[in-house]
Amino acid sequence: MGQVDAVKTPATPGEVAGAMLRAYARVTGTGPTTETGYLMPLAQSAFETGHWKSMFNWNTGNVTSSGAGDWVYEYAGSLRFQAYASLDDGATSHVAFLKHCGALGAMDAGDVHGFVEALRACKYIGSDEASYQALEASLPSILAKYRGTLPLPPPAAAGSMLGALAKGAAIVGGAGLLAWVIREGPKRAWARARRLV
Repeated sequence: MGQVDAVKTPATPGEVAGAMLRAYARVTGTGPTTETGYLMPLAQSAFETGHWKSMFNWNTGNVTSSGAGDWVYEYAGSLRFQAYASLDDGATSHVAFLKHCGALGAMDAGDVHGFVEALRACKYIGSDEASYQALEASLPSILAKYRGTLPLPPPAAAGSMLGALAKGAAIVGGAGLLAWVIREGPKRAWARARRLV
């Protein structure tokens, strides 16, 4: 499709968690067997994009491109990166790339070293050994930071009951949401959650 402008596309941890969970299911045909199945690519994405404050064109993994037939944007000189129409598209491409690299088993096992080794075998970061070491050193703390993040539904589902409850959970926290629904009662909690969306 050609080159497009580099556009910042920031996202929240919950939005990225939801996109990674849906991407895993799209790529494999089933959900991850453990929470780290979608948190490992989320942590890698956070590392790559400054916790999604410096994510461009929904490229969750800074996946590069040859530019042939793809939407690409150039950044930092001659590097060409994939550009995507949505967060879900970017996450799906990212997880598909990780599957191509043989990283899904390590993701499900929570094996940081195995995950980075799979990326190294694919030359994900090229041959810069210091970058692989930095990624491997950073992933455990990033995983710990985002463990328990509630995956949010895609924006199109924001008006649904699931979207409203997910937004409420993002505001009051996962455990807080359950207490809130119990305290308010399901009908009242649903009515209040809809106003949050």
